[in-house]
Amino acid sequence: MLEFYNIDYFIYIKEEELFGANNIRLKDSSTMTEGIAEIVQTITWDNVEKLRSYGIPCSIDRTKKGKVLRVYLSLCGCPITLKEWKEEINIPIYCNTTQIKVPLKKVFEWENAEEAIQYLNEHGLSISGALK
Repeated sequence: MLEFYNIDYFIYIKEEELFGANNIRLKDSSTMTEGIAEIVQTITWDNVEKLRSYGIPCSIDRTKKGKVLRVYLSLCGCPITLKEWKEEINIPIYCNTTQIKVPLKKVFEWENAEEAIQYLNEHGLSISGALK
């Protein structure tokens, strides 16, 4: 059965917890484990650019020696700086999911119409008359 979930991505760097993106997704409830932080990907120097796709505030610069990763704790604070030639990185990206209730308007505005229709049907709401 499809349900709406709030998905938070976060990492730990040097004992600092840094939050990334916060998304609402429509997922099959049988495949989701609610409330348990799971590792969805591990970041190394080979795929360090993927940090941005999870909404982690960072910048990646290329120098003659290698890559420099700066992860920002806040918009005006000093970043945590990691250098490829000085240290290896192995940063797990965690995902925490929470099932949420959304207003019917959100369901109607959902970007994937097939998923929205399936959600409505599974929850006992029919829109077959409205489509004619």
